[in-house]
Amino acid sequence: MGIAGVAALAAGVALTQQNDARCPGDGGGGNNCDGVSGVGAGAFVLTLTGVTLLPYAIVFGIVGASGMEKHSPEAERREQARAERQRIERERVAREQREAAERERERERAARDKARRRNEALVLLKSAVKAAHADQCSAAFELEKQIRDLDADVHDVWFVHDPDIKRCLAPSPPPPSLEP
Repeated sequence: MGIAGVAALAAGVALTQQNDARCPGDGGGGNNCDGVSGVGAGAFVLTLTGVTLLPYAIVFGIVGASGMEKHSPEAERREQARAERQRIERERVAREQREAAERERERERAARDKARRRNEALVLLKSAVKAAHADQCSAAFELEKQIRDLDADVHDVWFVHDPDIKRCLAPSPPPPSLEP
């Protein structure tokens, strides 16, 4: 067994002992960490076969030691912090989706209300046009405010431009004078 083999064995044994101290097992020599104790066995097998592959033993030691980190208190805190960030992000996304859905429902409500108001204004416009056509201008003008309040566009586009209503809006000519 060469010097490199002895060094590999010592490194494996040291890592195994360090791991057993950090990751208490079932009391039977095993542990709960992910195969870190196998580093010592790997180094031992490498030295028994006469293969002195110190770089591989070092790699096994590094890989094995990295397995211990995930069970450390600091790693637990990092994992909890990561889980908390993910939870907060999921809640933020869910809140944004709820708010977007509420905004969409509000837009739909507003569109339905606008359509209802427009329909009511058009029904009143039809009544006002009939009244103006029948020379009942006062009835047409009574409906004008309701139409304007329901839908200003119906008032501005249709009511004031209807020919019968325009006739009611036109100033009446002065009565003919009876003087010769």
